Formats: sequence, C-alpha cells, structure tokens
Amino acid sequence: MNKFKLNDGHEIPAIGFGVFMIEPNEPTEDAVTKALNAGYRHIDTACCKSDGV
Repeated sequence: MNKFKLNDGHEIPAIGFGVFMIEPNEPTEDAVTKALNAGYRHIDTACCKSDGV
C-alpha cells in the first residue's frame, strides 16, 4: 500500500474513502463499514475542499 508521510512523521494511505458526497440522512455508517471491510484505512470526513485541488 502506498503511503504519504505527513510533516509530523505519521503516514497515511495514499488512497482514501471520502464521505462528503453522501447525502444527509443516507447510510454513512454503512458505507464506511463496507469501505473498512474492503480494506480502506484512510477515511476522509472533510465536508468539502476549496483549495483548487
């Protein structure tokens, strides 16, 4: 698994599972559980990005 090293020395997986597009009242917990069962270990819970990336 490829990882990125953070400025504080910790590492995170290069590929993560984002939840910001899940609509309110949708089964976010179920989606995250399925992602974890599929092997994801980086869960991105930011609501959105506005940094142009």
